[in-house]
Amino acid sequence: LLSAATGSIPDYLSNTSANYWFTYSAANRMLYFKYNVCANDPSNPFSTFAATLLSTVDSNPVDNLVFDFRGNTGGDDSVINPLLNGIAQRLPRLTTNLNFVLYVAIDKGTFSSGMDDAEVFKEPGLGAPVRVIGEPTGGKPAHFGNVASFTLPGSQTPGQYSQQFISAPSYIPNGDPSFEPDIPIAIRSTDY
Repeated sequence: LLSAATGSIPDYLSNTSANYWFTYSAANRMLYFKYNVCANDPSNPFSTFAATLLSTVDSNPVDNLVFDFRGNTGGDDSVINPLLNGIAQRLPRLTTNLNFVLYVAIDKGTFSSGMDDAEVFKEPGLGAPVRVIGEPTGGKPAHFGNVASFTLPGSQTPGQYSQQFISAPSYIPNGDPSFEPDIPIAIRSTDY
């Protein structure tokens, strides 16, 4: 096997134990947001996290804003709302920059609420150039969600079950087997 010490870890595989994180690259004028799980982290409440990210957007030039949902298997799709609302308020200013593009990264590991949150960016009238990149999602736009957890009493094995049917948004074709990217990008072995 190759040594983990050789090469670098791609951003989307960094900080996998964090529910969410972001970084700003001044050299690339890019803010990168990774959303690993649609769940609030009590040690880093999402509302506080979103305020910090939005403050970074406000105080730095941003040509590329990346929302990375790869590997996000879902949770509560409302957790991200403070960030989505804050970005929506800033889009009129951000889009005055002719170089501004909002990227949404998805893959086969994007399911349930993670997919629902990514689909929001395809809503007509958003007012920003949006490019969905990556691989088709692992689930259909119309799916079961609102997951509840349980533990089997004898083996103490944890599990989950869906409690609600989630219809596909009107702007996403319902019959599609997955949420498709605008720009397909296949995963290669070198990505790992």
